[in-house]
Amino acid sequence: KNLMKAGAAAKVLRAMDNYIRSERVQKEACGALWNLTVNDDTKKGLMKMGAVDKIFRAMNTYPKSEEVQKLTCGALRCFALNDDIARSLMEMGVGAKIIWSMDNYIKSEDVQ
Repeated sequence: KNLMKAGAAAKVLRAMDNYIRSERVQKEACGALWNLTVNDDTKKGLMKMGAVDKIFRAMNTYPKSEEVQKLTCGALRCFALNDDIARSLMEMGVGAKIIWSMDNYIKSEDVQ
């Protein structure tokens, strides 16, 4: 919560917007968002800020990056630990994208 109050999430999301074409920034940002999904209040706040859309964009922008796919799937998995958020994610079509990543990185323990 302290990181959220300090504006860390907003800065991470801004970096994702400013550096869409930087695989490294997208990877690190998704990892940071994964770390921020520590409780339901934070997850809900991140959802309102559009974090899932940005994670989804990173998945789509870097489909050939195993590292990006690993971190995006991990972050989304943590979001989905909340039943309400899990339903929202499914409505957004995130489930199909996670399945795509798992199918395309079947030999990657990290993505699986």
